[in-house]
Amino acid sequence: MPADWIVHALDTHGLSAPTPIASLERAAAADLMLLLDQCTAESAGELLLLCLLIRHADEPATAALVPRVLALAWETRIGHVQIEALDTASHVRSAADAETTEAIIEVLDGLHSEDLLVSTTLVDTLYIYDQIESPYSSEMISTDIAEVLAHPEAPEVYERAMGLVCGQFEDVVAAPFLSAVEALSEHDRIRLNTLAVQAEHTNFFTRILLDDLLSAGDPTALPAFLRWAGRLDIRSPFVQEEIGCHLRGILGCAAHTDTPPALLTSHSGSDAEAWRGYGEIIFWLNRPGLTPEERTDLCAPLLNRLNTELVDAAVDPLQTFYWASYSYSNPGESPLLQILHAYPAETRRILTYGLTHRDRATSLMPYPISALSNDPLIALLALVGDQSTIALLEPLREDRTFGWSAVHAVRNLKARLNG
Repeated sequence: MPADWIVHALDTHGLSAPTPIASLERAAAADLMLLLDQCTAESAGELLLLCLLIRHADEPATAALVPRVLALAWETRIGHVQIEALDTASHVRSAADAETTEAIIEVLDGLHSEDLLVSTTLVDTLYIYDQIESPYSSEMISTDIAEVLAHPEAPEVYERAMGLVCGQFEDVVAAPFLSAVEALSEHDRIRLNTLAVQAEHTNFFTRILLDDLLSAGDPTALPAFLRWAGRLDIRSPFVQEEIGCHLRGILGCAAHTDTPPALLTSHSGSDAEAWRGYGEIIFWLNRPGLTPEERTDLCAPLLNRLNTELVDAAVDPLQTFYWASYSYSNPGESPLLQILHAYPAETRRILTYGLTHRDRATSLMPYPISALSNDPLIALLALVGDQSTIALLEPLREDRTFGWSAVHAVRNLKARLNG
């Protein structure tokens, strides 16, 4: 069987646990040496397989093969093979003896690539082998942080703050950034994060920092929450992150303000109005000190509007919140599930309308953001549906597009409704 077939099969099934290779017997170094001796610059599949098996063995004798694997990977001129070889070198760092470590470093020192991903991986590997030192010091970073905190209105201060915060997560330069940030008082750390999350461009850390600010419960962070409650860049390449941050902005405002903030300030029309309606419901559901009756009185007009004049626009936000709910470490804490649990009948009517009138539903988004195989309307109806929902979904069980979602939804509905 060709080696690249084996690698493809392992990669394809690598998302399940335990992964297939984890259950395999460790390959002997002598057997791997025989395979390596047959490899040339044309042996991309075999080299990928060797990388997998060497990482799985993780012992000095197999680690000793890495210098040759690295050299051959570079001769292939295939970026994916080179990255896998570099990752393998990083993986065996602790298993490699002194002689192997020296040989790996000698090979690494002679490598170069114009490919951004390959060169980044090369730098990371060199760092793991102690061949790169951070050009920064904790004193330098502390000075930059102090300047940012002293001038929060300065141009590009949000971007500077985000760079200082993100530096903690960049392996090659992380140590001085981490040291400088950890030396801050709790209040100054919140101030720095509050500036950082207001940077123009969203990244993976924006959402994490907003979660930290929500957990801190400090009103110092309110400017960041207000900014995110009013912002939603629907054309961002990280639109799911944008949505998650927008919802977190509303949650933060609910903790520190008496009335809903200005929502989606750069958007207009019925789609934006539907988003604002849901945003206000999220606000009132999370505003401390309200009785259940007071929450219902505040949310009822919003839900009525979403179910009537805004119903065509009210479907898509629930679908969009569905994708964003996966950005929560506990999806059960997502604003979407708060709405569904608080108002199952009202949301069921909207979802049912969407399922039976897909051609009428409008969207604020310029393009769909679906990332999973299941249909969000059907998946959400499984959470709030009743017996009439089962009758609605049964005919879809044989549908080529929605069959999988319908089967699972009907099964879950029957289990829930029948106790």
